[in-house]
Amino acid sequence: MESIFFRISLLFGKKLRNHQLKMILCNSEDDYKQELDYITMAKEQKVKGIITISYSDISPYVTSDIPIVSIERYFNDKVPFVTSDNFAGGELAAEELTRLGAKRLLMVGRDIENNLGVMERLNGFKSYCLRHHLNFEMFVKRSTSAEFKEQLMSEIQQLYKNGVTFDGIFAATDRYAQYCLNVLNDLQLTIPRDVQLVGFDGAKNFKNEETIISSIRQPVEEIANLAVEELLQLEKTRHQVQRKHILPVTFIVGKTTKK
Repeated sequence: MESIFFRISLLFGKKLRNHQLKMILCNSEDDYKQELDYITMAKEQKVKGIITISYSDISPYVTSDIPIVSIERYFNDKVPFVTSDNFAGGELAAEELTRLGAKRLLMVGRDIENNLGVMERLNGFKSYCLRHHLNFEMFVKRSTSAEFKEQLMSEIQQLYKNGVTFDGIFAATDRYAQYCLNVLNDLQLTIPRDVQLVGFDGAKNFKNEETIISSIRQPVEEIANLAVEELLQLEKTRHQVQRKHILPVTFIVGKTTKK
């Protein structure tokens, strides 16, 4: 969810204002200790609730004395969560690439602990390829964000220089897709004639922003609305019962796939 964090945060704020509530935005930048500090602050300030997009192991600190709703991450059987259908999105990416003529596929993603969403995207892509006997390979690494960028760009550059070419790439996030696009451009490959590329997120920074990377789009506004509604319901009842919302995704055409 990292590439849509600020977009979804703006929607949270708008939705909460409709209920005469204000939002405090906390960005931990994947710093576990900072996340715990934010949780402590929230409790001390007696906030009405927390909506979290976190992949850190904060489960022991998520208690029933404050309403909490999770985006994408499962914590326990009491915390409601809202997520896109990541598995179906991975399948859709493989389906669209093959429908558009790609024959040799590569999927790329970073293995992040507790990030079930990204792994489900990769699992969905892999499942589709296996069921349809497609030619595919995987590049999945457990590393820091900065390390992964360097590893991915180096790996793709080396593969193509050695003649191991892919004509279709699925990246588990739009950010990873942009890394791929950068190195493919450096290799002077023509996109999408030589290589087609599909990301995952599809969020726009502003309404009329041009879509460059073809992507699996998450229903960001619906995610925000459901998360706020769940939080308000928990604040009323003070009884946390898990409800999960798995929302459908769609394929959006950009400039990195064929028409």
